[in-house]
Amino acid sequence: MSSTAAAADDRKRKRMISNRESARRSRMRRQKLIGDLIAEKAALEGSIGEANQKLSGAWGRYSALKAENERLRAEKERLAEYAANLNEVLATYGEIEVGGDGVPDFSADQAGFQNPWSDYFGVRSSSAQLVTDCF
Repeated sequence: MSSTAAAADDRKRKRMISNRESARRSRMRRQKLIGDLIAEKAALEGSIGEANQKLSGAWGRYSALKAENERLRAEKERLAEYAANLNEVLATYGEIEVGGDGVPDFSADQAGFQNPWSDYFGVRSSSAQLVTDCF
């Protein structure tokens, strides 16, 4: 072999070694990138799982609050109807005196009502007197 042929073979061999090293570095970079992507995928799946748990908890709280809100609305309607009925009764029997605490005073004969503790002839017994004195 001539020196030019030996030099060409030497260059060819060096280029082949360089190409192999470059391919090896390329494979290593690709493997590192794949490893990084796998780790990132696992981290993202973990954060998705946490977000799903938070969403599930928030949905449960929303459902509970919605049910409580519906129950309270129904109770509000029921109480409003009850208050309207009471107001109608009070308007019908407007002569009944209402005390400062908002409770009707039935201690005296008002609006044609009779005292339940008086007997038929209007004579009170001593026990009936004691009971009415307590109120």
